[in-house]
Amino acid sequence: MKFFSSFILSLILTLVATVSAGKELPKIAVWDLAPGDIKPAYAQDLTSILVSEISKLRKYEVYSEEYVRTIAGWTAERMQLGCTDTKCLTALGQMDIAKLISGRVGKIGNRYSVSLNLFDTQNARAEKSVSEFGHSEDELIDLLQVALGKLLGVEISPTRVEQRPAPSSRTAEQGLTSKSLTRKEPGLAGQWHKEETGDLWVTITERQDGGYDVAHPPSKGWRVEISDVSLVGGKLQYVHRQYYRSRHPFNGVRCDVTIWLDQASPDRAYFLIVTKDYVPIKPDVMVRGPR
Repeated sequence: MKFFSSFILSLILTLVATVSAGKELPKIAVWDLAPGDIKPAYAQDLTSILVSEISKLRKYEVYSEEYVRTIAGWTAERMQLGCTDTKCLTALGQMDIAKLISGRVGKIGNRYSVSLNLFDTQNARAEKSVSEFGHSEDELIDLLQVALGKLLGVEISPTRVEQRPAPSSRTAEQGLTSKSLTRKEPGLAGQWHKEETGDLWVTITERQDGGYDVAHPPSKGWRVEISDVSLVGGKLQYVHRQYYRSRHPFNGVRCDVTIWLDQASPDRAYFLIVTKDYVPIKPDVMVRGPR
């Protein structure tokens, strides 16, 4: 699969670049957020978003809990004990991981909470804790972004989904709902090629209802699923999963994709793909096709 092969190649090049860089970014580990009285899937998704938000800052090299468990050879039982004790924090420090973020997402009564903790592994001590509170599940992502900004002392603007107008009578007759409508973003539709190789990377089609369809080049043996396409803050976001016809370690892995235009050129765009265990240092550059 050309897209899949390019993705793996980007991962390898990213790792090589990280090792060979003259000035390495400080490493930070992100532990899976613990679910309180909420759906465990929410905590998993918020963990992925947390990793993505830290990556966007371009100030840290981010490692997931699963990655640390693998390289350290720790058992799943060992990981369930957490990493707030001196022994565990010291072990992370010996891996050249400077910081650790852990946290919890919970609900008490009708109020929701996101709590994040920052640990200094070099000195094996708790450094800072932040909690944010809201009144609905819809606020959880915003609460996470605000809490992270306060925890790291950076500005992170909460990403709010564009408000969409109620469907007109004509729209209702066509069987469309406001959920399928997305505010138009001029210039995103078209074929986009990876600037570095010229390969077709993604095709974006604007529908008559104002939404977008996304497709990646087909490849023998692979089936691609695209879901949750939305326009948030001028950026096209969606979930990408791929499946091989036989067993494969990447089957069904959630990939969160963000595409946005270059402000200086309408014929250039950026493509960022993030998984729980893969956070690129920088996005890929795309140019408008066809070629």
